[in-house]
Amino acid sequence: MGNDSGVPLWERGIAMSVLLLLSPLLLLLILWVKVVSPGPGLFLSDRIGKDGSIFRLFKLRTMVPNSPQVLSDDLLTVVENNDARLICGGKILRKGFDELFQLINVAKGEMRFVGPRPDMVWMKDYYLPDVLPRISIPPGITGWAQILGSRNMSTRQGYLLDLWYIDHRNCLLDVGIFLWTPLYVFFGLTLPEQIRDCCFNEMAGTGPTYSGEKKRGSVI
Repeated sequence: MGNDSGVPLWERGIAMSVLLLLSPLLLLLILWVKVVSPGPGLFLSDRIGKDGSIFRLFKLRTMVPNSPQVLSDDLLTVVENNDARLICGGKILRKGFDELFQLINVAKGEMRFVGPRPDMVWMKDYYLPDVLPRISIPPGITGWAQILGSRNMSTRQGYLLDLWYIDHRNCLLDVGIFLWTPLYVFFGLTLPEQIRDCCFNEMAGTGPTYSGEKKRGSVI
């Protein structure tokens, strides 16, 4: 991809350098998965990228092969702490180790370090106009919604935080998100709820973001 991808060359270069530095760890992680569970070491998933383009996202496989996807009524992927689909050590691997392989996507110009998390392709059929700015920029490995605790929010709430981020994004905000991410991943620390609530209040005029939203009761 060229500059039209929205991923600057310097960011892609950093991703390639980090991949080289972490290559021993990444190989060990793949080896662990292969030893404890038959099947591929990596899980590849088609996702929605910038401007609705489709790309293949890299993740370390943390579930047994061909595990069925479980969705909540709000279209969120459900994975319990003691989920029978997880491989041995899968719970620990999902503490961010599985996401390290998305550095490949950054190096390829498909993702950035910071941005909205990429939705699965089938979600594109549910998108309504008010959510489309969310895919006007490349998706990210981490993002504003994540460090505000979007895993415990509705789909709409997560989308509203992404839309707030797009309206306010700047280098300082991106650096802050990047630096806070380890605190969230390893210690579960999110930003104060007051910040989240301010974002929700500012985005209160946003209409439905995906079809069926009101029926599912996810409107704030």
